[in-house]
Amino acid sequence: MKKKREESHFNMSQPALVALAHEKLLYLRRDAADLAGYDVSAARIDGLAQLTADFVQLPTEDEGVQATAATTQTKLAARTAALDTMQTVMNKVKLLHHDGTPQYKAFGTSGLHSASDGDLYLGLVRCVRVGRANLPTYAVKGLTAALLDQLETQNAALLAAVGKQHDAESAAATATQLRLKAGNALYEELVALCEAGKSAFVQTDAVKHADYVIYDAPAPADPPAGKPAPKAATNG
Repeated sequence: MKKKREESHFNMSQPALVALAHEKLLYLRRDAADLAGYDVSAARIDGLAQLTADFVQLPTEDEGVQATAATTQTKLAARTAALDTMQTVMNKVKLLHHDGTPQYKAFGTSGLHSASDGDLYLGLVRCVRVGRANLPTYAVKGLTAALLDQLETQNAALLAAVGKQHDAESAAATATQLRLKAGNALYEELVALCEAGKSAFVQTDAVKHADYVIYDAPAPADPPAGKPAPKAATNG
């Protein structure tokens, strides 16, 4: 059975969730004695603090984006190097057979500049293979075994770079899912503890009751001048 993707259970930003958790922890520790009768123990408050600390230590989504971008940059450089060498090979072939001839087309390089990474890799394998098979024919025009070896090496580097890019993309997606899961666990426990705080003070202390209200809303667009941004309480 395919595992479902984790979805965020809260609307606020992740930094806002961390800030909110730290704020509510102050109130929970302050009111620990009053909350003891509402299934809020010191161990549970410490547990919320640990959930918060663990969440903060997880890699952010931006870290994954930047790691993937770095591998993409490396892959693009590998593509460029391989394509440049391929073009050098084909320029030598063209000195003997122009690009409309069957001999030129046998190398299979047409369209490789805009090909997918997979198609480019396979196309360059073919180019090297055909070049080696016909090396005696084109040696007079400057095609060498060393040049074909260089293209083969660069093609292998391209394949490795593509693999690292895919690995980075997968790692970033996994890290995002783990961070969402941890954020949801933090948010749900935070809400549960704040519900207990509201219940403890609903009839005795309006100020402390208000301390446990959670406003969960995405960061709003800047409101018109002089008009405060609206807030949405999820446990008001």
